[in-house]
Order: sequence, then C-alpha cells, then structure tokens
Amino acid sequence: MKKILLILFFLFNIISNGQSSEKNYISDFETYNGDNSVNVVVEIAAGSSKKKKVSTDGFSIIQEYKSGSERVVKYLPYPFNYGFLPKTLESFESGGDGDALDVILIGRSVEEGIVVKSKVIGIIYMIDKNEIDNKILATTLDTTFEEVNSINDLRKNFPGIIEIIQLWLENYKGGFIEITNIQGRKNANNYILNSKNSYKKKIDWMETRLEKKWKLDKKYLYNLINILKFSK
Repeated sequence: MKKILLILFFLFNIISNGQSSEKNYISDFETYNGDNSVNVVVEIAAGSSKKKKVSTDGFSIIQEYKSGSERVVKYLPYPFNYGFLPKTLESFESGGDGDALDVILIGRSVEEGIVVKSKVIGIIYMIDKNEIDNKILATTLDTTFEEVNSINDLRKNFPGIIEIIQLWLENYKGGFIEITNIQGRKNANNYILNSKNSYKKKIDWMETRLEKKWKLDKKYLYNLINILKFSK
C-alpha cells in the first residue's frame, strides 16, 4: 500500500510540477570517473552533528527526523564527511539495508549536497544491529592526502586517523556497531563493483516491468524506480 501511494504521489508531481532539470544524486552521476576516482555524494559534512540523508526521490539532501525531532549524533560530531556512491546498492538479498553504498570521506569538510571526486583506499566491514553496514574509505583529492593511496599510506603518513574513525563508529550509536575487519583498496573496489551490479539488476528488473505497464519517459522512470527502491 505504501508503494502504491508513493507511485501516485510521484505521478501527481510529474503532472503538476513538470520536468526538473536538477540532477538526481542516486542515478544521474557515475560511480567511477575515467581516472578511477569515484564520485561521492556528501550527505553529512565533517564537523556536523545532524543526521542527514538523500531524499527518497534522490533530488536533495534532507534532515532526518525521529518522533518529530531532528536526529542528531549524541556523541562527538562527525570527524569525517559521510555520503554514498551513486548507482550502487547494498541489497536486502545480501544482508544490506537496501540503500546506496556508504562512504567515509577523509579530508577537508565538504558541504552537504556536493559531489566530490575522491580516491578509494579501503573498506570497513561492519555489522549494525545484525545488518551489514559496510563503509568505503576514501580521501579527498587535495594536497593533504594526494600521496595517500592505501590504508598503509594513511597509517604511515597520518597516524591515528584509522583508530579515530574506528573508535567513533563503535560508539556514536551507543555501542551497537561491530567492526569485523578493515581491508584495502582491492577489496573495496571489488565490493563497489558488486554493489554496482546489484543496482543494475534492480534497475533492469524494475525498468522492464514499469516501462511495459506505464510507458513512462526514461527520466520519470528512473525517478520512480528510485522512490520504490529506497522505500522500505
């Protein structure tokens, strides 16, 4: 019933508001660039305590609410930028949360809603309340971290950063997080490719059915798919 209402809401917006020229964070940006960097959509800037996320339709970054109040981290503010990789999916079938693949972006504070070219250096394998919640580790492409190409480089050139991130993750929710492993760039890129495949399979499956049923324009079709895919 919830998905039916979302479909009706989406179709109403198409009719009443017309086309939007704004790019969709989830589906309009590529995961990888030609130089093997990745595009990270920043949802939460380093130094912020507010919990924000991409909107259901993928067109904006919005404040999260719980019981009518803004969600905030009741711990130290985020010591890194937090976001996701477009065109990826942590599928329910693989034990994930059904959202795009999360990224911890180390470097200068980046404003929410900015898409940043970044360098993948590793992956943190995590369990959050019995649900897979792995995080890609990446760095901004600025002078501070330009020589960092791996976890070992980060440990060598910037001692303590990995430990700070691990300690923060294990405690910011009150101890519900379990970090099971931290691996390097090769494992991270393999994981990203798997999440890209999960996204493509989901899109292909939904596109075939929705296009046959409603004959929707491709732009509207992808927006509708995002709404359905990210609604639980």
